[in-house]
Amino acid sequence: MGIRIKYKLKQPLSFKLFISISSALICFIISLPSYSIETMRQIQEDKAAKLFILKCSGCHTVGGGALVGPDLKRASTFQPNDLLRAILRMQEQVGPLGKEETDELAKFLKDGTASERIEQENQRIAKLQEASLELPDARTGRELFLGIKLFKNNGLSCISCHNVAGVGKWGGGKLGPSLENIYRKFGEHNLASAIENCNWKIMREAYKNHPITKQEAIHLTDFFKSIRNEPAREAWMFYLGLSGLGCLFLYIAVALFYKNRLKGVRKKLGKEVK
Repeated sequence: MGIRIKYKLKQPLSFKLFISISSALICFIISLPSYSIETMRQIQEDKAAKLFILKCSGCHTVGGGALVGPDLKRASTFQPNDLLRAILRMQEQVGPLGKEETDELAKFLKDGTASERIEQENQRIAKLQEASLELPDARTGRELFLGIKLFKNNGLSCISCHNVAGVGKWGGGKLGPSLENIYRKFGEHNLASAIENCNWKIMREAYKNHPITKQEAIHLTDFFKSIRNEPAREAWMFYLGLSGLGCLFLYIAVALFYKNRLKGVRKKLGKEVK
């Protein structure tokens, strides 16, 4: 009888303990995704690789070949002072760099694993973008390029200066270079970073007070990706044909005017002869 009473007293206590442990475990499991994202954002961020992506990847790679500027794979063999001077010269293109930034870039470029670190940081940034931004959309990117959709900060549309495939029979602008090969040249992550940070000197001045957002940059990148195998449409044949029609119209108008220019004089002379 005593044993049975003891058992009945212990049973409710065990059940309460089971409920408490289960609740705590469920709460812990639910909190895991947000904890992982925050950990990935704060702890796994490679600050030096991120700095390179933001400031340098628009013109340079490390082991990926030359872009606008040379491949910086050989920078790991430079003397520290020579490397620092080269980084300081880069300020003409990217704007002022603090001492901490130049030192960090120099240390990063001396690291033999810089290329792998850039790739890992690009992947981390891409995962964060997937969680916080809309998916890339080539159609929206095309509308931004053409000026059909305005940039959030009222920057110039890309077609004002550039030509590219998929922009219709009129073609694009001629002030800047044609961009049909830009995706193949830069790759997805480098191109998105270069667009967002305006890594080209003329573009940087034009968008200094009208920055392109990260969301707009990934839409434009997806547009360039979608037309990467299409040649840019040159409008010169269209304009040549239009000029030819204009010349023909002008010739006909002049011919008609020339034919009738002395009609009144001839008529008067004819009457006098009679």
